[in-house]
Amino acid sequence: MIQKNGYEITYKKVDDTNAIQDVDVQIRVGSISGIATGQTTLFTVPTGFTFICERVLAKLTTISGAGGNPTLRIGTAAGGYIELLGSTSLAALLTAGYVMNLGPLSLAEQKIFVAGDAIRLDITTASTRAAYVMGIELRGVLQEV
Repeated sequence: MIQKNGYEITYKKVDDTNAIQDVDVQIRVGSISGIATGQTTLFTVPTGFTFICERVLAKLTTISGAGGNPTLRIGTAAGGYIELLGSTSLAALLTAGYVMNLGPLSLAEQKIFVAGDAIRLDITTASTRAAYVMGIELRGVLQEV
């Protein structure tokens, strides 16, 4: 595991030849408040790589008070924040310490993120609870280009 630019990245090389390397990654961003709308950058694809996301997880760390849960989407600003995950309610994520699997992603066509793409979480409807704090994990493959 490495820490880079505030991201926690777990990786494993797929092969040790001089061929193009695929690196399995888990990118975790914690302590995201769901009680306000707006964007949080989850990951920016580094120079020399593309990123294919295979799974998105939301882990609830804090919840208190009555009310509704947030609605979110994930992607890049240029793509309207929907290339990875369209509008999704976290209504079923009600217990701290639990996780909601927001993927694996469908078999539909999916964007391959390129160097410089900033993948962002966009909370479109804020939670009306006193507190709603979550972490987001992206799992996928970084590919050298």
